[in-house]
Amino acid sequence: MNSTTKVTFRGTPDELRRVLAAVPGVLAGSISVPERVTRALNDRIGSALLKVIREDFIAKASGRRGKDGRTWDLEGPQDGDGAVDDADLDRMYASLSEDRPTGDTVKQSRHGGTVAVGSSAVGFDRFNRSYPVLPVDGQIPDAWMPDVMAGIEDGIAQAIAVLLESGWRP
Repeated sequence: MNSTTKVTFRGTPDELRRVLAAVPGVLAGSISVPERVTRALNDRIGSALLKVIREDFIAKASGRRGKDGRTWDLEGPQDGDGAVDDADLDRMYASLSEDRPTGDTVKQSRHGGTVAVGSSAVGFDRFNRSYPVLPVDGQIPDAWMPDVMAGIEDGIAQAIAVLLESGWRP
């Protein structure tokens, strides 16, 4: 767990034991609880997973290998001979920048676990790329698991804290 949470429980020791005994059923979804309990759990797990996805995205977009062991083909615009045309490359990168000085728009779409990023500048469609954001095989890479497990631990602790403080009883 990454932080310490002080929880105030107003109930008897037997009630506390019953609430804690119900936690596995709550986590399995077989015991109904207030939405904020499941939200606490899902938010922490989701945040942990998004953190490692973001770190890998930045690594791969910078030409490095992600924790999942994959790299992206980051070739730029090439002329007919396969050589990079620096003027085209500069214009494409400018069209993808936040202030877009060329006036071109950026196309971004998310589908099937990929993000497609490209420029709508005339003549640049052939350079637009689609990159997988999630592992292609759908499995969480082993290298991501410490961060994901920390998120799960934080989520369980927060869900228990919400259960105890809410006055919920099984």
